[in-house]
Amino acid sequence: MAHFLEKRSLTTSQDDNSPQLAADKRQAAADTQFILVELDPTLVLAAAPERDDSADLRLFGQMRETCPECRTTHLQLVLRQKHVKLAHLFCLQCKKCFDACYPNGSSALAIH
Repeated sequence: MAHFLEKRSLTTSQDDNSPQLAADKRQAAADTQFILVELDPTLVLAAAPERDDSADLRLFGQMRETCPECRTTHLQLVLRQKHVKLAHLFCLQCKKCFDACYPNGSSALAIH
């Protein structure tokens, strides 16, 4: 899908900020189904999380994806920061960390 968006943005004569192109990109992103992979907290956090350490994490918004463990809690986006080595999705209820992967296995949260 990313290839389609890149090809379209290269071949279109419209301004990249056009409302139609923006709407197309939003629709493509909404159609993407991510595969959630549980991550070992020691891989994403500089220190092992304690009971109240989630208060120290800066959360960057509630995602549409729900925790596969809790089933009803929407995951929170956690970007790299002082104690965070790897961007990930975090469940406030069960305190588990997840990566969101494309069907090809690459991380949707990785910086390329």
